[in-house]
Amino acid sequence: MELKQATKDDALKLFELRNEPEVMSQSLNDQPVGWAEHLRWLNETLESDNRKLFIIQVAYEFAGQVRLDKQGDITRISVALTKKYRGKGLGTEAICKVLDEVDSDVIAIIKKKNITSIRAHAKAGFGCDM
Repeated sequence: MELKQATKDDALKLFELRNEPEVMSQSLNDQPVGWAEHLRWLNETLESDNRKLFIIQVAYEFAGQVRLDKQGDITRISVALTKKYRGKGLGTEAICKVLDEVDSDVIAIIKKKNITSIRAHAKAGFGCDM
């Protein structure tokens, strides 16, 4: 598993992942996003000093994304994996690896029903505060 900085070339794969039904159901924003809105978001993300977006790759294949949003003294982490790579420990591995990029406290906001993500974060050392 490798992480690489996202670029505009990743737009389509990120768009497809974002609008995948299972990803949407676990996302804080569970509504589909249009292409123009997605491109606007991606451009803002790539230019932001407070957001880092990484592509998760396995043998050069797109496997998902992990995003870091810095908000003051706290960084929020968000992870999404393609269906092929869910449930294989890749989320935990990506979380652990990306934490090297962070110089602040890190939080994850996860829906209570997203047991897979809760477990991945717990394995990566996150506590639970419900």
